[in-house]
Amino acid sequence: MREILKPATAQDAVKMVDKGAYMLGGTEILRLGSSVDADIAIIDVSAVVPSGISVSSNKVEIGASATFSDILEAKEIPSFLKEAASEMKSPQLRNAATIGGNIAAKRDDSYLIPALVAADAHLVVVNKKGEIHECPLTKYIFKDCSCLILKVVFNADAHVSVRRFSLTSHSHAVLTCAFGSNECYAVKGGGIALSIEDAVFVSDMYGSSEYKRYLAGEAKAEAGR
Repeated sequence: MREILKPATAQDAVKMVDKGAYMLGGTEILRLGSSVDADIAIIDVSAVVPSGISVSSNKVEIGASATFSDILEAKEIPSFLKEAASEMKSPQLRNAATIGGNIAAKRDDSYLIPALVAADAHLVVVNKKGEIHECPLTKYIFKDCSCLILKVVFNADAHVSVRRFSLTSHSHAVLTCAFGSNECYAVKGGGIALSIEDAVFVSDMYGSSEYKRYLAGEAKAEAGR
């Protein structure tokens, strides 16, 4: 039976990271076929990570334990992020999945990472020394980081265009593109990239690499890039 650790503070949580994996909503770590080793301990950080959503000084701040449902219901959330979150069609998953967990999983079919990268989002994190600091989302994604995400922060007036391609409305994305201050491509089987030149398009049951690159190019053209 898996050991469940419940830290009293965020600083306590990061001291435990070598013993297990962080969990908020649990939709990734507990799912069948998860990339997280089923034998390692769970560090339940739901009680030490904020969930509030607010706007101040033209900055949107979202607590990492805010769920997809919270994002969709909050009037402070810009439409582009609501659009990205709405692609998760299951109400049950929306009620459990969190913005912090979706980022931390770094999945190549992430619902939110492309939109947030395009918005030039930053993260407020706690590092292993217990220090709280801010770092660009892009740095977190492309670095092996054991930091605990506390908040996601981006400009309230960010203008972002998001395109998602999948076989059905309930299928995982084959390709998600977003365009704003930055551009971002999440390609199933190919990872996450910050330019179409660096994106890895693979041929599989969902389509050829050439077709996926064509879709990305069309999405970029439609966004006026």
